[in-house]
Amino acid sequence: MFLANHRTELIQRVTRVMPIVDELLAQHKLNYQTYARIRRAPTNQEQMTELYKALDEGEYDNTAFYSALRKYEPHLFCYLGKDLTENKLKV
Repeated sequence: MFLANHRTELIQRVTRVMPIVDELLAQHKLNYQTYARIRRAPTNQEQMTELYKALDEGEYDNTAFYSALRKYEPHLFCYLGKDLTENKLKV
């Protein structure tokens, strides 16, 4: 749910895409063809878009992506979690 709800923010804000992708490859969650396609993308945003495409296509489960994202971009969870709390207070 978190990955789907924050897709746009994550695509725009994740800066350490390749460490996440490297971890998914090492865990055999991505095939090398997808890894190469992501690596060729020129910007972090395009790399994240490619990573989400692989997720959408069912190439890997979102649990591995979520875990790697939390490991390499913990500040985003703090930021987005705070955002969620503030939004709930406004409702």
